[in-house]
Amino acid sequence: MDIFKIGVIVIFAYVGISLILEHLITTNKIKANKLSKIFYEDNEGFIKSWEKTIEKGMLIFVVKGVVISTIIVGIIFLLSHGYDSDETFSDFLLLIFNFELIFSVLQWFVRKSRYKRLKNKI
Repeated sequence: MDIFKIGVIVIFAYVGISLILEHLITTNKIKANKLSKIFYEDNEGFIKSWEKTIEKGMLIFVVKGVVISTIIVGIIFLLSHGYDSDETFSDFLLLIFNFELIFSVLQWFVRKSRYKRLKNKI
C-alpha cells in the first residue's frame, strides 16, 4: 500500500472518529475524557485552551504542530517501510513538513474564527 492510500485512510478515520465522538458527547451518551478531547473539544474547553494558545502566539502554535506531526509521521513511515539509503525518506519528510506547515497556518485561522464566533454568542 503506498503512502497516499495510507494518508487518505488515516484522514478519513480521523474525521469519522471525530464526528462520532462529537455526536456521542453532545447527546450525553458518553462523557468527554482526555482521549476523546484529541478528536473533539466542547465550546467551553475550546475557549479556555484557545485563550492560552493566543497568549503563546501563532509561531509557537505552528512550530509545535509541524514538529510533532513530522516526527509522528516520520516514525510511522520508518516502521512501515524501513529506512532506504536513497532520498525517499528525506523527500517524504520534506513533503510532510510543507503540508503540515500549510495545515497548521490554516488551523490557526480556522480556530481563530471559531473563537470569535463563540465569543460573540456569549
